[in-house]
Amino acid sequence: MQVVQVHLRDGADLLGRYARKNDRDELFVAEALDCAVGEEVALDLYFDHSGYAFRVQARVISRRLTHAGNLPPGARVAILRQAGSLAAMIISHAKGDEIQYHPRTGMRVDCSFPVRLRSAHGSGRGEVIDLAAGGMRVSGVQPPPLGTAVQCKLYPPGSILGLALRGRVVWLRAQPEAALGVQFQSLTARTARRVSELVARLAKARDWGGGVGAGKGESDVGG
Repeated sequence: MQVVQVHLRDGADLLGRYARKNDRDELFVAEALDCAVGEEVALDLYFDHSGYAFRVQARVISRRLTHAGNLPPGARVAILRQAGSLAAMIISHAKGDEIQYHPRTGMRVDCSFPVRLRSAHGSGRGEVIDLAAGGMRVSGVQPPPLGTAVQCKLYPPGSILGLALRGRVVWLRAQPEAALGVQFQSLTARTARRVSELVARLAKARDWGGGVGAGKGESDVGG
């Protein structure tokens, strides 16, 4: 899949390219001019004013090869429906709203426990600050580039060996404090169940205002 990098001055730059049509999110992307109609692309959206960056998958739906009045050449793309939650986060950020990523795979719960990330770009320890069945938000670690595949080892409360799984970086923030969003990838049924159970335990502990154990002696789980 071709990666198209789009550098945006600010939120207004993104909103000037955006339209909601036929119940889908569309963007005009001059940088995708060389992509064919029907081709799926990965858009890396970099907001220069905030340090945020997002990767979202889209499909080219039309192209304009020459200038038409004040309109430059480029391609119009539709963000894929499975990326709808991430698209909503991008639009909220462009509007200046506080953003939160709510994967469509279920509830999201605020939390705080260690995680180790390893990729081709290095490794480091950070903190999981929210978790859902489909992904997590991590702070306190230098983010690898958008789209990077990462090996994750979660150490929730009560876990001895940790919970191992795979993911991919779908958004990142360089400032004021480094953070990134990881979308889980290729989870086995057993791993997916473990993550869902962990989310439920954390949510229950939050509602009751107490601590939560992830299961004493819980063994490693491969993604």
